Formats: sequence, structure tokens, C-alpha cells
Amino acid sequence: MIYPRLRVPTLVLKADADLDSRKKHIEIAALLPNGRPVHIDGAGHVIRNDRPNETEREIRSFLSSQDKDSTHTVP
Repeated sequence: MIYPRLRVPTLVLKADADLDSRKKHIEIAALLPNGRPVHIDGAGHVIRNDRPNETEREIRSFLSSQDKDSTHTVP
């Protein structure tokens, strides 16, 4: 499985889902050493079209947090 080998910070945006699906998404994202799962409530399959403001906010927040954390380096 490749997920545990991905060392770069990774934002995992997911559409709205039932609780079982959300749990699975969180479990998968937890396999990423630097993964950050985010569910966008009310979004369908194309998150950026369904919830553009929320999507942009989460991406900006993620990128901003990477600027502050300089400990992540590419091997």
C-alpha cells in the first residue's frame, strides 16, 4: 500500500457522506503520515463546484498551515 509511504502533507477533501463512509475516509487518511481529512458538508461528487467557498477556505487553511510548519521536507 502506498499511503504510508507518502511523506508529503496531504489534504484529503471528501464530499458529504454517511457516517460509515466518513469513518472509512478518516481511516484511509490516517494511513497518510501527514494526511488531513476534511469533509465538506452538503457537497456532492464535484466538491469545488458544489461548495466553492468552503473548498477554497480549506485549501487556503491547509496551505497556510504548511507555510508555518517548515519541518516537512522532501526526502
